[in-house]
Amino acid sequence: MLSLVLDYDTEIMWCDIGGPNKTLGFAAQFYNKAMQDGYQVTMNDRCGAVPDFDTPKYGTFGSLSTRRWETSEGMDPNSYGLNNATNASEYTNGTTIIQTLIDIASKNENYLLDVGPTEEDDIIAQIADNLLVAGK
Repeated sequence: MLSLVLDYDTEIMWCDIGGPNKTLGFAAQFYNKAMQDGYQVTMNDRCGAVPDFDTPKYGTFGSLSTRRWETSEGMDPNSYGLNNATNASEYTNGTTIIQTLIDIASKNENYLLDVGPTEEDDIIAQIADNLLVAGK
């Protein structure tokens, strides 16, 4: 991660999995380099100890939060990828997508909806149909 910061002037560090790590040492260099070079950076809570963003998976907050946040979820209720064991009726439907988007946007935050493609990079019909319904 440090190479991304020092060699490429990365402004966003968006980790996927939390746990024991060396975030404090990394974060000190990440934030100090940005301040020295005159730009802003951000990091989510899955990177470790000093996040700017909370990132709940498959959930939202009940009210406005004093912290910035982004919720993320997959169209599949059990996986961010395509799970062949999921029944077509279990994928997030268009109405739920819109209701979730409205809820999160009303709290002034971000919604990341993952669409798990097939190994050929295709979106299966049920997911595509649900997205089209949400877009109408």
